[in-house]
Amino acid sequence: CMIPADVVFLRNIKLEGFYTIRQFEKRSADEVVAIYKYLSGLFEKGKLTTKIAATYSIDEVKNAVIHASKRGSERDGKVILTME
Repeated sequence: CMIPADVVFLRNIKLEGFYTIRQFEKRSADEVVAIYKYLSGLFEKGKLTTKIAATYSIDEVKNAVIHASKRGSERDGKVILTME
């Protein structure tokens, strides 16, 4: 997100972020496991989806990293690395 500082202040814009690691540091190991179980359940039910740009085998890790480093329409989704 790129917004000039004067625009943020003059229009009273509030920006908030979320950093997963910090949130998990505040929780016990059992709570983190419960979160992942909840999310995996949503995924299994098809309620949690994402666009996949490409899937690469571990032998193609270099190409996967190059693809993952692209932005916007050049990547257009998640880059998946499989261990097959």
